[in-house]
Amino acid sequence: MKGRVWKAICVCALVLFFSCKSTGVQGIDADGVMHGMIYDYDNNGVHGVGVYIDGRYIGSSDVRGRFMFTLDDTKAHELVLEKEGWERIHDSIVFDTTLVLYYKMGNAAQLVNQAEDALDAERGEEALRLVDRALSVGGGDDARYLKSVVLFKSGKYDEALRVLSEIEVKEGTASYIEDFRKKIISVRGGDDATQKE
Repeated sequence: MKGRVWKAICVCALVLFFSCKSTGVQGIDADGVMHGMIYDYDNNGVHGVGVYIDGRYIGSSDVRGRFMFTLDDTKAHELVLEKEGWERIHDSIVFDTTLVLYYKMGNAAQLVNQAEDALDAERGEEALRLVDRALSVGGGDDARYLKSVVLFKSGKYDEALRVLSEIEVKEGTASYIEDFRKKIISVRGGDDATQKE
């Protein structure tokens, strides 16, 4: 019995050994194609990003964020990467098959997280830029609330109240929004109406 098991293992090992074939590593430019990679801020590939060269759609990124294309010349071209809910990327590229293009794109949630980190590290201006970027790609009430917090911490009370008033009040968040509104008014001084600057 042991002999049969041992023979079966040896036969399987030999079959696997001889059936595996290595291929030589080819240069990145061997196929005449330029490659690109699109990652989010968590270093995950971004799927379904539209790739445009000189305004012409050439395809979209795969599940790992990869895309590839060919061009007939080596002049400068405009590359645009876009996906709904994500930052839009513009770049000027020259077709060179020996290079791989790498891009980082953020969605609203990632930008809000980065803004929170910047605010925690007391980098208010950076936090404000990041939250504005989040809002520009469709960030919702969480981004608006964070923006009002950043503005409040920067001493821009009237702006904080204005942004806070843009938030859709829902049953679960109404008390938090109202409490924060009252805090802004109490620190700023004055009444309920936003004061003119």
